[in-house]
Amino acid sequence: MDKKSVSEIKTKCFNRQNCRIDRMRACYVNEEKEKLSTFHDMFLQLADEEQTKYCEIFKRSMSGKFGRNLYNVEFPYAEEVEGGHQAFLYQLQQSELRDDTLVEQFFDRVIGSYTFPGKYLILLSHGVYDIPMKMKDGAELDSEYVYSFILCSICPVELLHDGLCYDKAEQTFRNRTDDWGVKNPETAFLFPAYNFRNTDTVRCTSPVTRRSATRRSPSTSSAPSSAAPRRTSRTSSARSSRQPSPATAPSKPSGTSTKISRR
Repeated sequence: MDKKSVSEIKTKCFNRQNCRIDRMRACYVNEEKEKLSTFHDMFLQLADEEQTKYCEIFKRSMSGKFGRNLYNVEFPYAEEVEGGHQAFLYQLQQSELRDDTLVEQFFDRVIGSYTFPGKYLILLSHGVYDIPMKMKDGAELDSEYVYSFILCSICPVELLHDGLCYDKAEQTFRNRTDDWGVKNPETAFLFPAYNFRNTDTVRCTSPVTRRSATRRSPSTSSAPSSAAPRRTSRTSSARSSRQPSPATAPSKPSGTSTKISRR
């Protein structure tokens, strides 16, 4: 993924006015690695305020400067065989998150490998982007090529500050002590990578996080490496036929600091 590709994805796919995310799956996990809840939502069925919050999470998932704190992660050859991380992510992406068994297997893999001291939300999203053809004069034309992708964002869930909060329904102030809010992503990855306006299924894109020095991104087994050999990506199956634009999408917790449950 290059600088222009990152900007294009954030602007064209995660913009509130024309977001390309169509389906979201999520899993809320506690400190003991137990699933507290899971949910499945369609993005366009959400309220405007919730869509805005989710788009903030999507954009922050790919925040950073490419080559400094945002990298392409190339999968080793061994991960492309059946049972490997890349093969599993490719199967998950091709299912468009419609396969409950694959989604649950993904959550289990993340929970088993990801270490975090508190509660967190695994937000798994699928989207489709019709890649426009760019002319020399800057004009954009319709294209037959489609970029289908999954974005995984792992967000801490923290207890909001205690204090008196106005309860609109009861028209009085109540002490708030059990509202949990979704924070900015701690780590994330985009698969397949979007390199030079093309689908690259042998790589994913992931930002460096605050704790990346002691932890690798979930569902990948290799660290970013500029010395990794370049391989030809599998793009024919992902780009050979036109797919419809997303018409639906996801749900529950809201963005940067919104309550998601009462436990």
